Amino acid sequence: MTDFGTPGSFPTPPMPPSGARTGPPWELPGAFFQRWLDTAKSILLDPQGGFRNVRRTGGLGAPITYYAIGAAPFLIVSFLFQLIGVGGSMMGGGDVGPAAMMGGLGVVGILLMMLIGVFVFFFIYTGIVHLVLSLLGGAKHGYEATVRTFAYAHGSALPIGMVPFCGGPIAGIWALICEIFGLAEMHETTVAKSAIAIFAPLLLCCVVMFLVWGAVMAMIMGSAATMSQ
Repeated sequence: MTDFGTPGSFPTPPMPPSGARTGPPWELPGAFFQRWLDTAKSILLDPQGGFRNVRRTGGLGAPITYYAIGAAPFLIVSFLFQLIGVGGSMMGGGDVGPAAMMGGLGVVGILLMMLIGVFVFFFIYTGIVHLVLSLLGGAKHGYEATVRTFAYAHGSALPIGMVPFCGGPIAGIWALICEIFGLAEMHETTVAKSAIAIFAPLLLCCVVMFLVWGAVMAMIMGSAATMSQ
């Protein structure tokens, strides 16, 4: 017998000290689907309790993979619903027809662009949230803790968005709830600071969009007034 255990097995990790975070089911040994399902249930049904066991460090491979597994089917189903015109735009876009969406890139190309866009937005948004939380004095741990929070919150909630019509809003609201309580638990801060850090970037985006919309409308009205003279 060697220190590497029997063939096809891994050494048994040392027992963590009492109260230590051992990681969510996804980061523990077990069947692939069962690990994902157990993690999603713990995060969605009891965000505080679920995140109480999520490690704040340990690498981004496991949480980002979990997030991708939750996001990929949501993006695929959203794209298919767009093609057949079911439920409008689950991703919050405009009424884009199938031909315009394809644009010569093909289905695979569009899906890859959507997935890349989701990940770019993910890291930008989590970076802003972590910055705001730091300014509020609530970020007691590193940026990795914030990324892990959002990866497990969104990876768990996004599959709900595959339900036509109402799935998107439900997934968004549920993800926000998990983010708020999860961020407070992961950074050992208050729920109020966590909520402010999460909603501040969203509010900023709304203000920017409103200003852009107002500027466009002003240009259109100005052009219309000039033409009528």
